[in-house]
Amino acid sequence: NDNIVSVYNGYSAGIVGYAAINQSQTSVDIQNCVSYENINENDSQKSGIINVVNSTASDPDTIGTISNCYWYIPSGITLEMKGPDGSGTTVENCSSFTPNSPADEWYGTLASPVTAGGKTGIKALVYALNSWVDYANETPLVSDVTFKNVCFDETNGLEFGTPPEGEPPAAPTGSLSSEFIDNIKSLNTGGTTVYVKTAEDLKAFAALVNSGSYGEASATLEVTDKTFTDITVEQTADIDLTDLYDDSFTSWIPIGNSPTERFQGTYNGNGNQISNLNINATTDIAPALFGNVQNGTIQNVIVSGSVVCSSGDYVAGLVNCLVSGTLENCVSNVNVKNTSAYTTSITGGIVASVKGGSKVLNCTNNGSIENTGNSNFAGGIAGVSDSTSTNLFINCKNNGSVITSSTDISSSAGGIISTNKGQLNIFNCINYGKIETKNNAGYGGGILGANRTESYRVNIYNCVNNASVNNFSGNYGIIGYIQANSTIYVKYCY
Repeated sequence: NDNIVSVYNGYSAGIVGYAAINQSQTSVDIQNCVSYENINENDSQKSGIINVVNSTASDPDTIGTISNCYWYIPSGITLEMKGPDGSGTTVENCSSFTPNSPADEWYGTLASPVTAGGKTGIKALVYALNSWVDYANETPLVSDVTFKNVCFDETNGLEFGTPPEGEPPAAPTGSLSSEFIDNIKSLNTGGTTVYVKTAEDLKAFAALVNSGSYGEASATLEVTDKTFTDITVEQTADIDLTDLYDDSFTSWIPIGNSPTERFQGTYNGNGNQISNLNINATTDIAPALFGNVQNGTIQNVIVSGSVVCSSGDYVAGLVNCLVSGTLENCVSNVNVKNTSAYTTSITGGIVASVKGGSKVLNCTNNGSIENTGNSNFAGGIAGVSDSTSTNLFINCKNNGSVITSSTDISSSAGGIISTNKGQLNIFNCINYGKIETKNNAGYGGGILGANRTESYRVNIYNCVNNASVNNFSGNYGIIGYIQANSTIYVKYCY
């Protein structure tokens, strides 16, 4: 899965660069191999599967077999291909393909003609495998190679078998999908949709939001609008982030990892999983799957994993800070723990901070939520709601325990929201998670931990708490603390 480069402009190939068979050797067999990466365009001799088979053996029929091999290439790459020059080789069940080809060219073509016999894509591969090409005359020097079930049609005077049944092997989780690469490139020319299906795609998407560019072995990508405004990102498969983590990438970097780097498009998870989210934050990087979302929408996302933060004021499972945005039909199975020594630390199962008339609709938290910082706030769905225009929470459910352990009496824990400082509606929400404020300090409520505003109206309708609330000053099923002179309406709740 890495770029293939010949250091002195020699023989390079996706599987084997050069195979030499002398009188003392009987055969070379290459079976069940897959290559997923580009071959250096500067190499003078290159091939998708194998470059050169050079034989001086007495019996050319024993040279061997190249079988069940694939070369997976991103679309739009132009390559020259050569080899082998050994007679008696069998090529069976092999193909090179691009994933975005038209249906009638399912195994792929390249965007521009290659110089191997003037053929493209698989035709160039087969042509190159069949003969060492004399480039001056484009003349095959050897043509004694047997093909079986190679994806090719009758051309160049040769007959070939049918393509292998079924789909070629998919790129591994750690690879950028060629569809994602093409989608990102299209954004700079009017494209409006990006499809994400691998962990590497998601990592690259995060980098593009955070910096506007992404460059690793898989590809170098750039976007002119890193906010992704008016862009829809569609997740098309379950994504396991496990394979991303190594010595150089030990913790997930949030999508929109600072207040100035915000995602403003639409991300649709389509009910697919994002598993093994791992964040161990020792700096304030807006810990969550998404860091900062403004005027954006996150919907149909299911995320699981662990977020631990020792330095940060806001921490959450799905979104760190939501401003004038929407979270809809999302599920967090993330265990979140905030141990920050910040003066104020705020933790939420779904979202830490909600501002600007945002909407949190039909969202569920199943992870445990714990805040052990100084003056701390923890909510099953949200840490803090703070807006001069109405923030709206509808049909949300918390199943995870919510615990604070501060000695500051102003701390609070809530099944749906920890604390409110602005205009707020909570409708049709339910809490099943245990609410606890430790160290004989702080307020706990089954729905809202504390209401700390006298300037804005709060409506809590049709809400239910079905869990215990351990509060230093008493057990409060719906609201733990109400500031004096608050305007708050609680109806049809129990």
